[in-house]
Amino acid sequence: MSWKCLTGVEHGWAASVLDAMFPRGASLPLGIADMDVRGFLDRTFTSFPTEPVLGLRLTLWIIVFAPLLVLKRARLFPSLPRPEQERVLDALFKSPIYAVRQLCVALKATAALLYAGNARVRAAMTRTSGLSHRSGGASLVQLGGRRELAV
Repeated sequence: MSWKCLTGVEHGWAASVLDAMFPRGASLPLGIADMDVRGFLDRTFTSFPTEPVLGLRLTLWIIVFAPLLVLKRARLFPSLPRPEQERVLDALFKSPIYAVRQLCVALKATAALLYAGNARVRAAMTRTSGLSHRSGGASLVQLGGRRELAV
């Protein structure tokens, strides 16, 4: 196994972290846990250059152990209930340490490639929403077409 692939434990951590970032909810039909997170991360990590892989892996470790500092409790991120996971993520995304904030954004942006790549999620994102009065009934996000919305 390549050092660029996550271990089994890290895959479990990643599933928990990414599920907290992209949960199943009322607004979108799927959570990221409904997708092939393991396969996506393996393909992504083996295709990325060394530095981004190290950064994403470090981010995973930071998030998993963050409850020790954020909540002042000896628990790892995956063992927390969802509200506490959200509190930890919120604290990391608002961290006064620039590198911590940016590493978390990089992990979420990488996972968003998987999430937004799902056809059902894309369809839900492009459906007309309550903003139709501003866009004349056009899709909130136009994907795959060249149509432009007049402002």
